[in-house]
Order: sequence, then C-alpha cells, then structure tokens
Amino acid sequence: NIMEDQNEIKMKILLIGESKVGKTCLINSYVIRSFNINQLSTVGLDFRTKKLDIQGKQIILNIYDTAGQERFRNLATGYMKSADGFLVCFDLTSESTLENVTYWINSIKNTARKNASMLIIGNKSDLNEDREVTTEQGKQFAAKNGIDYLETSSKMHIGVDEAFETLVKKI
Repeated sequence: NIMEDQNEIKMKILLIGESKVGKTCLINSYVIRSFNINQLSTVGLDFRTKKLDIQGKQIILNIYDTAGQERFRNLATGYMKSADGFLVCFDLTSESTLENVTYWINSIKNTARKNASMLIIGNKSDLNEDREVTTEQGKQFAAKNGIDYLETSSKMHIGVDEAFETLVKKI
C-alpha cells in the first residue's frame, strides 16, 4: 500500500487508543512542535502531514488521529484497512488505558493488512508522580504481544521523534 515513485514514499500512519491518552498532543508535538494542555478531544478523525528525508528519499507521512471514544470506533476501524503502520497509545498515568491496548491490537490484527507495523506508545512519561504503569510493565506487556515499546512525553517532547521514526523504519 506504500505509494512510491522515484524519490518519494507516502505512508499512512494511524494513532489509535482510548480517549485522552494524548494522541493529538503526540501528533502536534511531532508535526508542529506544539503542546496544548487544554487540547480538546478529537471528534471522528483528524489528519496531518509531515515530510521526512531519510537516506535521500522524501517520505511523506499522512498521520491520522482517530477519536478514542467508543462511538467513533467504527470510523477508526475503517481507516485501519489501508494503514501502513500504527502507534497504539496509552496513558502511563492510567492503567486501564494499557488494559484497553489489547482491544486495539486485536482490532488491528483483525482489520489491517498483515504486513502493517505496530508500535506501543506509553505517553505522558513526564508525569512520573502520577504513573500507574511502570516502564517495566509497559515493556512486559509489549513483549508478551510481540510488539516494540517506547515511552513519550508530548509536553516535554521526549521520545516523540523516535516513536514516529522507529515506526517509519519498521514500515
């Protein structure tokens, strides 16, 4: 599904996970280097583009921000079919959002193309005092599912570029 011509590769990346885990903030931190503590919940779907230059190739990332609320899940599922990669996000300050990652992984496995890449992202790593999920728990969960794991902070811009670039390299 990756669109490729001479010097340009287009990739479709989806950020999925429960509502309020920081998907929109992660995208904004990556694409426009911005963080808004009062970011509103995404309604339906949002979309951003970012261009990268890797080894002389122009890579155009079409990054889709899906709403985490249950009423929008069918919409997210529709976009899964054509995605090249997924950042499956949860909030390190909310253990229940990690538990719900299983739902999203199964959704991807049942819906997306077999060769689509995944990365599990534990977001809000700057909120150490509020953590409900340790780095070790996140790593163990990811290893159990056979998926790589990274932690990010959109607010402090920690691990954000690494998350997207790791996924691009996997794709």
